[in-house]
Amino acid sequence: MTPGHQRYWRRGLSLVRLGLILAATTLIILGWTKGLWPQRFMWPQAFGEGVFCVRTEEPIMALTFDDGPDPIYTPAILAILEEYQAKATFFAIGQHLFQYPHIAQTLVAQGHELANHTFSHPDLNRRLRQGILQEVKQTDALLGAMIPRMPPYFRPPYGHANLLVTDALKALGRPILFWDVDLRDWADPSVDHMMAILKRNAHPGAIVLLHDSSPPAAGSASKSRQKTVDVVRQILSTYIPQGYQFVTLSELLDRGETQLAARSCRPRQDRARQDLAA
Repeated sequence: MTPGHQRYWRRGLSLVRLGLILAATTLIILGWTKGLWPQRFMWPQAFGEGVFCVRTEEPIMALTFDDGPDPIYTPAILAILEEYQAKATFFAIGQHLFQYPHIAQTLVAQGHELANHTFSHPDLNRRLRQGILQEVKQTDALLGAMIPRMPPYFRPPYGHANLLVTDALKALGRPILFWDVDLRDWADPSVDHMMAILKRNAHPGAIVLLHDSSPPAAGSASKSRQKTVDVVRQILSTYIPQGYQFVTLSELLDRGETQLAARSCRPRQDRARQDLAA
């Protein structure tokens, strides 16, 4: 074989290798999207470090709000909560706490709960241990001047908590507070659609996920959370007459049995139906 032919075959083999690498990468991405993404709570559940709800017979639920505080929507939500004498927990981003400390102080003064949602809202699954700890501790430093009890609860952005994230939070002695009812307000559905989600999934001891602001994004406007404001009023006006109380996470955890797996949060009749179907 001539040197020219050898170079030709080597180039061909290189292209084949590149094609195989690209194909493998594509399969990995598809596997993550279709297989692992729905199981993104796997590690916190495996290590017993994630809280998803509580089991209780009392008609209580916890409304939780991520990404604030916001100068428009957080005060609007606080006004509705005050009107209905309801309490909630706000998972604040450190950058927003730094911008709007007076709003955070107001919600604490009104009896609501302030918690940690990192400093800049990154995907912690893409950070090394030191970067994870820095995001948590930066926001802790701001929270320390605003809340009487430390350490506060923690919730990772997007609910992403791989093995490294879970281990870092465990070293800090910080359980991760997730949710079991996501109203998907981040996708901008209608108020009626969000209420339909809640109707299907509400139960005593539920932790409900909402958002009172948007993650920091340089050069882009914050997303409107007016539908979130509207659905909060609808939730309270619908469920309080049914006998439900809306409480902070601390009170919810004190009044029920902590559930460390998302599956155990479903109402018992729903779990029984699924078990029979299996």
